[in-house]
Parts: sequence; structure tokens; C-alpha cells
Amino acid sequence: MANTSFSAVNIIAFLIALLSIYLTQKHYSQTLPVIKFFIIPIVISYLFVIIVTAIFPDFDKRSKKVRSYLQYRTLGEINAINYVQIFPPILAVLIIFIILLYNRNLN
Repeated sequence: MANTSFSAVNIIAFLIALLSIYLTQKHYSQTLPVIKFFIIPIVISYLFVIIVTAIFPDFDKRSKKVRSYLQYRTLGEINAINYVQIFPPILAVLIIFIILLYNRNLN
């Protein structure tokens, strides 16, 4: 069975493929759609994955460490300000307010 987990390299390669589609559409709009939307993004993302894994073999380990650090910091800050406990009532009031505004009941 193949490994189907996504890594940081795959996500960055996907974003680069989308960027290549955008740039190809912007600068070479007369290109065939099969080339523009299929062949070029696949080749660019494949080359990116090959080059990054060859140059930085531990890129995924480092990205997992960065992700863990960011999760620890953000969840620690959210728990420190106790915003999670106050957010649901504020959200409910905001939804009711938006509904009243939409129905024009606040004249």
C-alpha cells in the first residue's frame, strides 16, 4: 500500500502548482488548456518535490517540529486568556444581531 499522508512538501508543491496555473493563465492565456491546467502544474510540483527532498531530506521532520511549536504556542495563549469560554455566548449574540439586521427589525 502506498503512503497517502500529506506532508509539508506536498502542501507547498500543491500551492506552487496553483501558482503556476495562475501565472500561465495570466501571461500565456493562448496556451492549450490541457497543457496549462494539467501538464505544467504536475511537472512543476513533481520537480519541486524531487528537488526539495534531495536538498533537504529532513524537511518533513523540521516542519513537524515547527507545527508542534506553533500549536503549543497558540493553544497556550488561547488557554491563557480564557477566550474559549467567552466566545460561544458572544457568537450567539452576534448571530442573533445579524439575523435581526437582515430582517430589518432594528428600525
